[in-house]
This record gives sequence, structure tokens and C-alpha cells, in this order.
Amino acid sequence: MIDQQEKEYNSVIMAALLHDIGKLLHRSKSGYDGKHAMASGDFLYGNETKYKLTNELYDLNLVEWLVRFHHSPEEKVDGKKKKVWSKEKILDAYSDNRHTEQEIDRTRLWSYMKIVRDADGYSCAERDYGDQKRTDADKRTAPLDSIFESISIVGEKENGVYRYPLNTINPLSNFPKHLSYLDNLAAYIGEFKNAFPDLTVYSKLNHVLSAILSFLERYTWCVPSDTRYSRADVSLFDHLRSSAAIAACLYKRHYHKLDNSNFETRNNEFILIAGDFSGIQNYIFDVTSKGLGGASKRLRARSFFIQIFCEATIHKILHSLELPLVCNLFSAGGKFILLAPNTNEIEERVKGIKKEIEQEIHERYFNQFSFLMTYRNIEKYRPNMDIGNFCRIADEMFHLLEIEKIQSSQSVFFSNEEDEHSENKKVWNQAAFALSDDEFRKYAENGDCMICGKGPGEFSERSGTEENPVTIQVCRVCYQQF
Repeated sequence: MIDQQEKEYNSVIMAALLHDIGKLLHRSKSGYDGKHAMASGDFLYGNETKYKLTNELYDLNLVEWLVRFHHSPEEKVDGKKKKVWSKEKILDAYSDNRHTEQEIDRTRLWSYMKIVRDADGYSCAERDYGDQKRTDADKRTAPLDSIFESISIVGEKENGVYRYPLNTINPLSNFPKHLSYLDNLAAYIGEFKNAFPDLTVYSKLNHVLSAILSFLERYTWCVPSDTRYSRADVSLFDHLRSSAAIAACLYKRHYHKLDNSNFETRNNEFILIAGDFSGIQNYIFDVTSKGLGGASKRLRARSFFIQIFCEATIHKILHSLELPLVCNLFSAGGKFILLAPNTNEIEERVKGIKKEIEQEIHERYFNQFSFLMTYRNIEKYRPNMDIGNFCRIADEMFHLLEIEKIQSSQSVFFSNEEDEHSENKKVWNQAAFALSDDEFRKYAENGDCMICGKGPGEFSERSGTEENPVTIQVCRVCYQQF
């Protein structure tokens, strides 16, 4: 049974992930007219999707209210002037129209609204509002611009603008074209609604998020998140994913302040955690000089193992920090960047996680590769996270990881004691360099592994060819990977 606090936390994440769905839905005359926030709310609480979204992991009433009012609605007065809804009227809309099992304090409710609203605003930090407003197409039918539009490898650029047509992800057809507007919107939106995943079958939030993220990536990768300006090269999927990550971190950062009517999000809200697995190429290709056949299979197996090990590490870090999978901003080639809240205990937690992973690599994989991790405080989110500065900060963090390579696995090879007679103050952990009695016995009886040459032979394996089969001794790592 999920408690109310966790349910509200999950609801904030879900609301941030789905808050701008209406930017796709209201692009066509398909029953979702008006502002995109209201269109998003109509979709989540409509008869076609409400039953698919119902789950005890979150409060769907709260999710729908946060989505619908993450922008203050406007209303006409005397048929002419527009007036923005007041805070009290927005809060009344929650109390009047929603019957929940447990009422939420109005102050806390408004804090949730501010988190979703700020997450949406922070996620837009990459936008360049200095661009001219779009004039070549209606905003609702404007396509997503290619990020390669400004690049020319033949000298002079071709006439026309390259943009992406509406299409679900397909590597054979998802190339930009000369395009001014999106067509087939009604059919695409209809397919989007019909394909929305059934979330009632999941019992964990990350399972729900994985299903929605896969669905959103499939259908909204080609939909621009903002079409007001001449350049629209950020997809709706990327905007929704980053908004959910930011909302999760803001909730964790300000959990103890949510009952305060003066709650505000400010600077120093987040940290970026960067990780890198060093030596993975040597680990993968080390099998080619050992063994008696099956090298290609072993290469594929080791490559897959490294990929899974990296993903498992990311999951371990996020799980330890009680953050959802959306906080994984980037992961590829053994490197990753995570977004986390800047809380008091975050530093100790990160150091503890790093030590656990290094110890596992030392004990189970004989230090054939190493794990590096660093982190950095984001002092001013908006200026620091525009697209130019974010790339600079990411480069700086990966530079710190390169420096850390010469100090890798210190938590394994140094003890927690200090040497009073040494300037270094660190004491070598001699046990980390010595074999256990059990490991020594295995080496003595079977020799080293005939695949990698690192661990002791523990298992017998058939190798060679069908005509000339050979039995070899392999270590537990190579045995598991083949």
C-alpha cells in the first residue's frame, strides 16, 4: 500500500511529464480546442484515456488539476478584456470538482502547482527568445526544425528549410524534408489517442514512466515544444522528459518547505552527476588474444554486458537517491549525466554509491575496467542551463572524470585509516592486493582463465571446432558471458 506522501510525489512527476500533451492535441480540430493546458487536462480526464491512466501509485485527480492549471487560465470580462484567474479561483477549481479520498492542504497544493510550473519554465531554458517570431506557417501546423539545418558541407546552402514530418519512429523514414507545415494531423492525433498505453497493469512508478516515455518518444519526437519563434528544434518529448526530471528534484529539494506559503524555487536547486566507465574497450577486446574460438560471440557478449552494467549502475544511483528514471538526462558509450536535487545528504550518498560500485568491480570483475563519478552544483539554473552553457558544463564534468582516471578505485586500494607519519596521510589497503585463500586454491588447481587470462579457471567449457573440440578452464565472468 503506497502512502500519501509518496503518492503526491508520484503525482507531481506524472503531471510534469504530461503537462504539455495538449500541444499536440489542439493542433487539429479533434475536440481539443483552446489553450494547450486545458487540452492536456481534457485528454487525461476524458472517457477515452481516464481508465488507462487510473493507478493507485498516483492521484489522477491531482495530476489532471496540475496539468490543467500549470498556466493560469484567462477569461474575458465584458466580452473584451482578458483577466487571469486568481490563485484562489484555481485552488477552488480543485476543491469543487474533485472528490479525493484524502484532501490536500491548500498551501501544499499550491506548492505542487509551483513545482510543475517552475519545472516547465526551467525546462525552457534552452530556448533563444531573441529569435524572430514565426511567419512562414501557422503555429499549430509548424513542424520540428532539424538541428542540422544551419550546417552545409557543400558550401552554399540549398534553398528551403529541412523539417521533420509527422511520423512514428522509423530509422528508414525519419529524415528531414523540405517542409513548411504538418499535414495529416487529425489522423496522427487519432492514432496517438488509440495507442496510449494502459497504465493500470503496473505496480511501480518506474514501470509506469518507462511505458509512457516509450510511447511519448514514439509519437512526440517529431512535434516541436514551442512554435512561437522562427527556430523550433526542441521536441515535445525532450521538453516533457526534462520537465519531469526537474519536478522530481524540486520536490526532493523543498520537501520540508512545501507547507510554507512563502515557498519559492531559487538558485542552487540542482546538481549534475556525471559518470564514466573507463577501460571498457580493453575489457571488450581482451578476448581476441586468448581462447580457442568463439571470439565474435564473446565480443558481442562483453559489449552487451558493459551496456547492461552501465544501465544497472544508473538505476542503482537513481534508486539510492529515490529519483525516477527520467532524471537520467544522458547515457551513451559508458558515460552518463544525471540530474539530482542539491540536498545536504547528497554528497555522502553519492560517495557511498561510488564506493559500492568500485568494490563490486574489484571483487567480481578483477578491476578489468573502472568506474568514475563526479558531480557539480548548478548555482543559477536558468543562465547555467541554456544550451550553450549546458554543453560547457558537461565538457567540464567529463574533463574532471578524465583527471579522476589516474585516481580510480581509491576507495578499494586505500583504507579509511590515516598514517600520521606520512605526508600523504593515506594507508594502503594491503588486503585488496592479495588473493583470498579460496582464489589462490583455484589458481593453483586450474590456472588462469583461458579466455581473459585474469581470473582463476573455475568452470569447464567446450571450445574449438566441431572436428577438434577442446575443453578449457574459464573464470566465472567469462563463463557467465558466453
